[in-house]
Amino acid sequence: MASPDILRTEALRCVWPDGTVALDGVDLSIRAGEVTALLGGNGAGKSSLLLSFNGILKPRSGRVLFGEEPLDYSAKGLKALRQKVGIVFQNPDAQLFASSVYEDISFGLCNLGLPEPETRRRIDAAMELVGVAELARKPVHPLSFGQKKRVALAGVLAMEPSVLLLDEPTAGLDPQGADGIMRFIRELQRSSGMTVVVATHDIEMVPLFCDRACVMDRGQVLFEGEVTSMFEHRDLLRQAGLRLPRIAHLLEILSTKDGFDLPGTAMTISGARKILKLMKEEQEINGK
Repeated sequence: MASPDILRTEALRCVWPDGTVALDGVDLSIRAGEVTALLGGNGAGKSSLLLSFNGILKPRSGRVLFGEEPLDYSAKGLKALRQKVGIVFQNPDAQLFASSVYEDISFGLCNLGLPEPETRRRIDAAMELVGVAELARKPVHPLSFGQKKRVALAGVLAMEPSVLLLDEPTAGLDPQGADGIMRFIRELQRSSGMTVVVATHDIEMVPLFCDRACVMDRGQVLFEGEVTSMFEHRDLLRQAGLRLPRIAHLLEILSTKDGFDLPGTAMTISGARKILKLMKEEQEINGK
């Protein structure tokens, strides 16, 4: 049974002040309790869609719904929305400005009027969760880029949102750091049931960490559905300026260019290993 939609857009059209069309008639549903990837090249509309989900980018026409309710763009309505729908920007410096890590993480909570013990509990829990507890009294500006990303994430998680929006979470990180933060996000989602929406051009991580995907190009949605189904539309991916994961591209070349009769395809290394094991078993059965 499919999960209910927690976010939905209907004929959403957003235009930047300079007249640039950011989103052009977007109809999209985000299922609750899943990780959804927004895929596309630069200018595809991924970040704009995240901003519209959080109420930062208002529509010229169409609408965004949280649950079954259209977004309320009043100050009161946006404050309530952003307690439930948190966003972590691509550049952590865009949302880190306090003198210490602890103060930065506490900023959003202080505006909620929570009792002091509850505020401290949430801050401590968020710092422990993302692994920055030892940095609590450190100033923000000398931290590494990866540490800043985790502090920004902690500040959003301390609000205990039901939806987490991540704009290019692996950008600027080395491979180990990128893998680490995506594993953390996936584990967090599974343990908490949180809904996660990831804007990315990193096609490699999508089959490893995401349930569903939306392919975008020039402000429009070209595909929405299961990740496994997305990779069946290879021409569409290339139209959007994307490619297959490298392992899938290698298997495609072996099949189409080098004449290998492969018993399937794969998007990950583990999937490719299964294919090679099947080929080996077939060779042994055939006595080759």
